[in-house]
Amino acid sequence: MKHPNLTAYDGVEELSSFNESAFEEYCTCKLRECDKQVDFIRRIIDKKNYTGKVIEIGSGNGKLLYALEKNGLLDDGLGYELSSSRVNFAIKFSESMGSTRVQNICGDYLELDKSKENIDLIIGVDIVLQLIAPVSESSEKLLLDKVFSALKHGGNLIMELMDFTNIINMKAMVENDLMLWKEFDEHDPWHYGLDKFSINGDDVVWDKRFINRDRNIGDSTFTNVLRHYTFDIIKQKLIQTGFDEQKIHCFTCWKSEGDIPKDEFIVTAEK
Repeated sequence: MKHPNLTAYDGVEELSSFNESAFEEYCTCKLRECDKQVDFIRRIIDKKNYTGKVIEIGSGNGKLLYALEKNGLLDDGLGYELSSSRVNFAIKFSESMGSTRVQNICGDYLELDKSKENIDLIIGVDIVLQLIAPVSESSEKLLLDKVFSALKHGGNLIMELMDFTNIINMKAMVENDLMLWKEFDEHDPWHYGLDKFSINGDDVVWDKRFINRDRNIGDSTFTNVLRHYTFDIIKQKLIQTGFDEQKIHCFTCWKSEGDIPKDEFIVTAEK
């Protein structure tokens, strides 16, 4: 039986859900969302030695890679994504932008025999490491080792992670699963979200239910199993992998406070 994280995003961004105008509007919005990340990346790279070779693990619809290309920060990009629906979306996204420098691969970065080397930048946003680590006992180490090997000297790893300390503490206060409601912005197609949390060893099991504003459309549900990291935990993992402690840094935002969800943080590590 496949680990739930390997299929969690199957069917997301199905092209059949978009007409042409909706597709174009959606892509424009997604590119705009990447402005803060593009600015962040521009600030941390060593421009003298940067050649624009970029890998994104869990690249989804490809928006960040296309945003980097559009802003002259990517010359050769590879995006690895497990969800075929998201890769199909990324390919059409690429065509609509006239992208010529990004390749989208539907596959598992960990299972590739040989990744490119001498990479300037490897990106894992949207808590992708936390999704990969629980898949098997060796996944975490394999990923970090592979990233370290692929980076060139002076290359950077950027990860976006979530610290589940508050969730774990709240879960300890209740006998059963912890359940939290949230209401989305009025422009979001989803009206409410119900999050259910349980703890399994070092991992947090997060069951998500999304309730549509249009009650004629069914709810969406999926489960993620996420590895818990604080900055200190991931810092030690990176040091064990070979990164220099002095070149590992933590940030609480991309550009301005509040531009990432509460309890999330950004880690950079230079080889």
